[in-house]
Parts: sequence; C-alpha cells; structure tokens
Amino acid sequence: MEPEGSTEKDSCWKGTSEKKLDEAQEELLKISGIGHDQFKMYKVGFEFDQNYELKDDVPYEEMKHNESIGSFKAMELEKNIDPYSGKKLKPKKLYSTPKCCFVPCCCCCKKKIERITKEYIMTYEIGDKSNPTIVLIHGYGGSGMIFFRIFKHLAEKYHVYAIDLLGMGRSSRPKFLPRSKDEADNFFVQSIEKWRESMDIKNLTIVAHSFGAYVASRYALKHYDNVSKLILWSPHGCEPKPDGYEEFLKRRMKENCKFRWFLRAMLCIFKYECRPDRCLKMCGRCSGCFIKRYVKRRMVGLEEDEIPIAYRYIYQITMRNGSGERAIFKLMKMPILAYTPIYDELDKFKEHGIDLAFVYGDRDWMNTDMNEINISAQLQQKGEKVYILDNADHHLYLDNPKQLCETLDTCMSE
Repeated sequence: MEPEGSTEKDSCWKGTSEKKLDEAQEELLKISGIGHDQFKMYKVGFEFDQNYELKDDVPYEEMKHNESIGSFKAMELEKNIDPYSGKKLKPKKLYSTPKCCFVPCCCCCKKKIERITKEYIMTYEIGDKSNPTIVLIHGYGGSGMIFFRIFKHLAEKYHVYAIDLLGMGRSSRPKFLPRSKDEADNFFVQSIEKWRESMDIKNLTIVAHSFGAYVASRYALKHYDNVSKLILWSPHGCEPKPDGYEEFLKRRMKENCKFRWFLRAMLCIFKYECRPDRCLKMCGRCSGCFIKRYVKRRMVGLEEDEIPIAYRYIYQITMRNGSGERAIFKLMKMPILAYTPIYDELDKFKEHGIDLAFVYGDRDWMNTDMNEINISAQLQQKGEKVYILDNADHHLYLDNPKQLCETLDTCMSE
C-alpha cells in the first residue's frame, strides 16, 4: 500500500505532471549508466508532527502584528481554525497542561496546536546491500536524482539511499509556514529521523550537498547517536559572520557593479521572504526560459545533450507546490550566512565523536573570503579535513565527478 501524503496534482498552467517527471527521470537514469535492476525508487511513509505554541499573555493586537506569527494566523487562531490546513481544530488539542496544574485550564496554559499528518520521503536506492551504506542528501530545491552523474560509481562500491528532503523533490509537500529557526530546523530534522526509523538504519554515514549539508549538520547534532560520519560537499551556511561584514559588503558593492545589483536583490528577497521559485510558479509555463538559463549558467558541467534532459527534470520539481523551500528565510540571514553557522558548531561534532570532512570546488562560490581568508582555509586552521577539487564550481558532482568520487573513497576509508 502506497504511503499517504501531500500529493501533487497535474497542472496545465504550470505544465507539470507525474508523467513528464517520470519521463525526465527515466532519461537521467539512462545517462547515469545504471540499469533498472540496480535502481529502486519508493516512498517511505511516516506520521509527521508539526506543532506550535501560543502564549496567553500576548495581547491579541500585538499578536496580530507580530512578524513571527503573522496577522492572518492570529485571526485564524482566534476563530479556532488551524492556519496551516484551514480546518477547524478540536477543543482537546487547544491546551496542554503545565507542571503546575493537574487539569488543563485556559487561564494558565499555553495554547498548543498539534498537526499530525501522514507524509513520505521519496527514496532512491542503488548498490549492493553488502557494501557500506551511505545516505545522500541534495541541496536547496533539488532532488536525489541530481546526483545521476555519480550513480554508477556509487553503485559499484556502496549501498546508497539518495533521499528527497521533505517538501522538496518528489517527496510529499505538507503545508509549511515556519515562524522561527527552531521550527524550520525541526521540519527537516524530525522528517529525516522518522525516515531513519522507518528504514531501521542504526548508524548513518551522511554525504550531503549545499543546503542539504546544513540540514545534515543540524540532524547530526541532535541525533548524534545515529551518525558516525558526515561528508559535506560545498556546504551552505558554514561561513561564520565576520566582524566587518557590513564594511565588506559596502566595499564589494563599490568595486563590482554586478555584485551591487545582486546584493540589493538578495536583501530584498530575504527582507520580504520572496522565494524565486514562487515567482516562477506564478509565471506558469513562461518561467521555463528562466529555469533553462539557470541550468545552462550554473550547471556548467553538463554535456550539451544532457542540458535539455536536466532542464525538464528540474523544471518539473521546481514548479511543484512550495513547502520545504520556505525554511531558508528562517535558517539563513543571507544566501550563505546561517543564523547558526556550521563553523561555530565544530567543537560539538568532536564532542559527539562524529567524523567530519568538507569538500569544495576550486572556484566554489560557497568557499568565500569574507574573513580575509576563505572558509576552507579557516576550517583547515581548526584541524578539519578539507578537500579542494580541480575545475569545479558549486555543483561538484557535475563539474568533476571523477575526482569527487575519488575524494569520497578517501573519506570513507579514513
């Protein structure tokens, strides 16, 4: 029986359908060089708990204008309606009993609204089960299938689970409106742990890219008993905020006209929480030209005949309903600066005995130099294992898949 979840309906306006997505995935699988006998795709279902609390001592007028709650949510709560699903709440779920009380009461309790839904994580399995197991996690707005270039090598040496993060790729997309960093963290961390429990994997070796690397680091720190090794490819949110960050930005804006406009756009996007994918969805099929341009410019490691195939796949997953993508504004201050940088948590990984390794490209835009030296050099100064790939940008698995696989083998053998 197939797991329940927030399934995606075909959309004529956006030009999306399960059939088109299946066709694009089939073509990527052919390019990867592995056969259907080596590849499995299935949904791993679980019960997912989203809950949030609301203090009674917050005046309604103040709550209505509070950015962290949102006015429409406050009004919906007053009407006893769940702002996420729009459904009427059951009275028994409105209150939780504090330690000072024996029975729930509305005078001293926090209002607690719980949402338990049935969701699923799409899982792609390759390789022999007798080989070492690794879990592969993609970046922001991506999918496990984006690693198709290295599937063949991985299948020869490892037993791989490539997963689509909840709310991204082909996983279910629950209604998700995070109000804080903790809620955004919990959305991904809880779903990965639920997936691990369903799969009954005792000890995880996680290989994660970009935003997925940041999510994996948050998971590893919370569930450190279940993680033995963490290999981060071009991790998002690793850079610590430098002391002279504002001066650095002003200097770069004066030096580079393109950077000036880019920064202004980023400041606007993060201030108003305007996701680029949301704008694309509003444009419908017209957004195809923007996605095609992105694939050509950012995924330079693709061959000419691979570009249209990758474009069709990325178009289909990008144009699906927004969900997990919303978390970035609660986790990141700017495109690469996290509220809780990985760099600041390095000592905790050592305390928990988690083996850590970082991999960057030699022209990787995640490997910035805001502290006068780039983040890879800062990590090396802290005694971390850092590998730099030749002729590679942010998408290491497309730009230099051969050296990336060699580096992975080295990390796994250490």
